Amino acid sequence: MNGLLPLGLSILLTTLAQLSLRAALVRLPAMATWVSAPTALFGTAGLLLALGILCYGLSLLAWLAALARLPLGRAYAALGLSYVFVHLGAAWLPGAAESFTPWKTLGVALVVAGVALVGGPRSGAAPTLRNTL
Repeated sequence: MNGLLPLGLSILLTTLAQLSLRAALVRLPAMATWVSAPTALFGTAGLLLALGILCYGLSLLAWLAALARLPLGRAYAALGLSYVFVHLGAAWLPGAAESFTPWKTLGVALVVAGVALVGGPRSGAAPTLRNTL
């Protein structure tokens, strides 16, 4: 299996995790009340919280598979795309209180440019990776 598939899956799952957790937390009461009033965790917000945690766990597994097949520097740079997708998703997420501004848009563009520079074509021979998965 090519390392790009698990890398892409890790990016997608990390993005879904962040957006799910944010959607849950704007619906839930303050975390200090969760122990005294746990019923708030049994509704839609609780499901979104569980989904976010599940996505993070699955993202970790996909990330491990990607690291076994790709150089760390390139994989980690590509993981930065999750910042772009979270920013874009949060701007449309109800209750997230996110917005697009010229500075935020410039920041997102710089992340994309950085990923392209680090993950782009490289000169010289690629190092041999020892696949443990």
